[in-house]
Amino acid sequence: MLLRRGKLYYCRLFVPLELREIIGRAELKKSLRTSDRKEAKAAAAALVHKAETAFVRMRMGMLTERELETIAGQLIADFTGAIAEHRGQRKSIYDFVSSGKIPHGIDINFGGFDLMDNTLTYIKSADAVQALSESYNGHVKSLEAELQTGLFSDSTRMLARRLKAENDLKIDVPSLEWFNENEDAWFTPPPADFGRLCETVVSALIDSFSVGEELALAKRDTALQQRVTARIEAARIRPKLSDLWAAYCKFKQVKGKWSEKTAQKNQDTFDEAVKILGDVELTDYSQNMALDYLNALEKNGNSAATRTGKVETLSSLFKFALKSPESTDRWKVRGNPFTEMQVLDTTPVDQKKIPYTADDIHGLLSGLLKVRKLVEPHRFWVPLIALYSGMRQNEICQLRCDDIEIDGVPVFQIRHNPALRQTVKRKESRTCPVHPMLMRLGFLGYVAEQRKQKQDRLFSTLTYTIGKGWCGKVRNWFNETFQEKHVADTTSKSFHSFRKNFIDWFKQSGAYRNANDRSVVQSMIGHDGDDSVTSVHYEQKYPVATQARMLRKLDYKIKPELIEALVKKSY
Repeated sequence: MLLRRGKLYYCRLFVPLELREIIGRAELKKSLRTSDRKEAKAAAAALVHKAETAFVRMRMGMLTERELETIAGQLIADFTGAIAEHRGQRKSIYDFVSSGKIPHGIDINFGGFDLMDNTLTYIKSADAVQALSESYNGHVKSLEAELQTGLFSDSTRMLARRLKAENDLKIDVPSLEWFNENEDAWFTPPPADFGRLCETVVSALIDSFSVGEELALAKRDTALQQRVTARIEAARIRPKLSDLWAAYCKFKQVKGKWSEKTAQKNQDTFDEAVKILGDVELTDYSQNMALDYLNALEKNGNSAATRTGKVETLSSLFKFALKSPESTDRWKVRGNPFTEMQVLDTTPVDQKKIPYTADDIHGLLSGLLKVRKLVEPHRFWVPLIALYSGMRQNEICQLRCDDIEIDGVPVFQIRHNPALRQTVKRKESRTCPVHPMLMRLGFLGYVAEQRKQKQDRLFSTLTYTIGKGWCGKVRNWFNETFQEKHVADTTSKSFHSFRKNFIDWFKQSGAYRNANDRSVVQSMIGHDGDDSVTSVHYEQKYPVATQARMLRKLDYKIKPELIEALVKKSY
């Protein structure tokens, strides 16, 4: 959540939707009073933790109308549904006791319990029905008195405490004395939210007993019954975004669709979306919320491509929910609020990632003379391999010794093998010969030494991290330290600029003599061909020898004295 304004960094945190009315702001922003990115990261982490802790505490003190309506509807449904089931099956009222499923609000000690049995089983006498009606009516009047006086009965208090625990409500509970009729605290008001819960319980029981009385008197489809039915329907538990996400992740896992890195990246996207939008019911998400999400991502510094990628992740989530009539019924969604939310990349050309200049390359290679080649060989070889192969950062860092094959022409085997934590963007393995400059600098000798030491990985100094893959160490070191020291102007430049250099050199130098030449270069960088049936199933890959002939043309015109210094570097 870092934002740079001038020389100083700021921390920006978006307030969850459900808390914005309370806080009165859509976002929180605070100066970190430093121009150093590392210091800013540490300071921001502390602020974010503090803010999120505050958000949790605020939520713990909230009892929403939705929660109260859900509890009331479930209470009514539990009461009326259980009685309707017993009546339909002509069971005895005492089956409630033997089954251990006595509905909330029914007290086996209250006077109407035996009368209820007379209305549920066999032929009912008029006197029994009238007696039950009077019992129900008396219970309703007693409950109405509780609402009027604010003095709740023992059964109401105990039921409210039970519902608080069952629904894991984050509200304060009165002291134990408040639940004891013999204590003075019995007559004191409970905490505000617990009092609202008690009122909800009483109101729900009034409706339950009132409907019970109507049904006992054979009254059907009354206004009260319609209202109660609507309350029950509205209170049905509706899935939230997190419920859909859990099912979606499980589906992707079972189908083997996501690598560990992809799964972590998507999880980070989801977690960020929940922080911005809140984890609310699926039916509450709208296109306006999707637009708010995009605006929040833009304010947080996400590029157009990143925003599009993140919104497409959420869009695919709703597509999953809408995949079939059965899933639509399960998730209760009517449409996809994140559809057609792709962002047009309007970034000026001069602000996009660009290749390094000749001076930049000279500065970076000169900087390699200062790295500890033996202790941290990845710092020496990974930038060089990128410059002379166009490979992506993680593709280089994930290489194994067996991926360097020497059969006439030394070649990189860039493999997509998730089982070994090797992934390629298009999930398609490819080859790229080892450039003669890398061989001159001693790369094959390094490979041989790794094999001699029986190392499986080409860069055994690197470790795998979910979300960052194998390149975490290289990425942080290169972008935040190495490049800053050895490139005069780092605007729009990063490690990915090496790939830009590789691709752009062939275009600018006139190396393409026919249409085929460009395709040969594309085959080395993983852009070859198209997705047509002909390309995927019938066309053969270019032979390594053909790639090598094209690759040998690549010459950055590095000063000979710098090359010699790199060749001689042995420590």
